[in-house]
Amino acid sequence: MDQNQWLMPLTASIACVEAGLSADESVALTAAALVLNGPMAIAPTLVAIERSRQDAATGDNGVGTRDKNEKGTTKSAPVKDIPPEKIGPALVSVPKLGGLDLEEALDTLGELNLRYTVAYNHSTEAKKGKVLMQQPRPAPGALIEEGTKVNLFIGAGPVEAAPETEEEAIDEVKKGVGTLKNDVDRRFDGLDARLERLELAIVEFIALRSGDSQG
Repeated sequence: MDQNQWLMPLTASIACVEAGLSADESVALTAAALVLNGPMAIAPTLVAIERSRQDAATGDNGVGTRDKNEKGTTKSAPVKDIPPEKIGPALVSVPKLGGLDLEEALDTLGELNLRYTVAYNHSTEAKKGKVLMQQPRPAPGALIEEGTKVNLFIGAGPVEAAPETEEEAIDEVKKGVGTLKNDVDRRFDGLDARLERLELAIVEFIALRSGDSQG
């Protein structure tokens, strides 16, 4: 075998070492160059080197890495875990709200970061102010995204019977007016108390300013 026949295998061997390929890969590619010979003898070596570079570049991007051990062989590192918040909205179980008081139901929805709507339906007196139905309904394993709107249907109590006579109708009106008057009086009483406290605060403030001026 003349010197030209050794040129390609030698070139392939040097290229493998420079590219950092493993010993097994270098021997195999050098043997391939010796068998093929000619201009195409180094082609497998160039392909292997390019593939090695691509693997290294992919590892730098976090998809996978190739680390060399002491013997020169390569091993793949595990793919990095993706944080849950990067995947999509958080999921929560559909809460079971039936039978709860409205305030209790709203507290539960708030803890789960869920929105809500409220509608009232006629019900028995016992179920007044409680959750009669909800949408979506709870089910084993049912999940929804945080921020999902839950529709609540609350008991409004029984339908009040209409007065049968004119006298009863008048009594109902008087009762309603009396309730309204009491509510207005209560509100004005509270307003009077606040005005009295405000007046006392103003008097104390003026007295303090006068004392500071004299001092």
